[in-house]
Amino acid sequence: MIYRKLGAKENRMIYAKEQNPLRTTINIETPTALRDAWTLSDKDAMTLANWCLQIEDHYQVAMDIEWAIDGETQELFIVQARPETVHPKSKKKRLRNITCWKVPIQFVREKQLAGL
Repeated sequence: MIYRKLGAKENRMIYAKEQNPLRTTINIETPTALRDAWTLSDKDAMTLANWCLQIEDHYQVAMDIEWAIDGETQELFIVQARPETVHPKSKKKRLRNITCWKVPIQFVREKQLAGL
């Protein structure tokens, strides 16, 4: 892992206390203590990164990938993956291998390093 950024996390989705078949989850304001905490451990972040690389390798195109954490079991899930449409297709994605602190880190996008 090269870089981490703590997000704002102003709201969060939780299971609704009242069992309503039409609304099983609700969005609430995130308590300050949770806003200031990391959502993912380093291990979970690396797991997600690995899954994303496998998905992009399978489809051979940059993907917009959504994930979720089960609020009860803390299991990670990929919930959706679709081709990225934000960036122009004319720009080629270039991948390369780098070594950092003698630990190989594969397939790091150059644009991710640009601001570091």
